[in-house]
Amino acid sequence: MKKFMDLNSGLESRFNRLIDFPDFTTRELGQIFRSMAKKGKYKLSPDVEKWLDGFISVRTKNKGKAFGNARWARNLFEKAVERQSLRVTGLSDPSAEELVTLRMKDVGISLKDPNASQED
Repeated sequence: MKKFMDLNSGLESRFNRLIDFPDFTTRELGQIFRSMAKKGKYKLSPDVEKWLDGFISVRTKNKGKAFGNARWARNLFEKAVERQSLRVTGLSDPSAEELVTLRMKDVGISLKDPNASQED
């Protein structure tokens, strides 16, 4: 935003207050993810509950300029739902519980190193 304001000196006089919106913490991003899961009537498997915050911490450690804060958590959740959908369609007779459970591989958490991701 600073670069945008610097492009036109007249803009700065029109916007005389700057508001800083700090990034959400790892814990807050985890809460956002969990809230979206709950709202969508999804459950997190126990291992996802255990490793989610550590996974988020690793994945957001080197935030770039394009880091989307809550949008990042929403994208993570939406991708998890997409993976979960693909996974359960491959099951011959999924239980009702399986249809609403997000597992490690759905979220993208590697089983080798829960603090990494499948993309690593």
